[in-house]
Amino acid sequence: MTSSVRTFNSDAPRMPFLEGEVDIGMIWNGEAVMGKDVLESLEYVYPEEGIIVWLDSFVIPKNAKNPDAAHKFISFVLRPEIAALISTDIGYATPVLPARELLDDAVANNRASYPAAADMVMIYTRVIATA
Repeated sequence: MTSSVRTFNSDAPRMPFLEGEVDIGMIWNGEAVMGKDVLESLEYVYPEEGIIVWLDSFVIPKNAKNPDAAHKFISFVLRPEIAALISTDIGYATPVLPARELLDDAVANNRASYPAAADMVMIYTRVIATA
């Protein structure tokens, strides 16, 4: 570990901020939303250099013991009202477009979870420019 690295916490990266251990660092966007509920001064910033756009996926292993239950769970989580509830509760964006219509403005307009079009243009332009 170099002297410029204070800590690394990928499970709950909001905690070093909340505990006063660090003032700047990497944090997942949903963690930033949850952290801001406790520490109002926490600010999520997109660096000028761009960001890595994230992707989370549901998968069912081919040897799953109960694939029917897995399919039912995925279908449940993708219901617009459930997807909106999850996004509101944990701060991560939902890919379920009808769910976005159910979000409160404070959630739907939170740039940590839902980057503005200008943020995405900046990111897209930089990716294309370096490709």
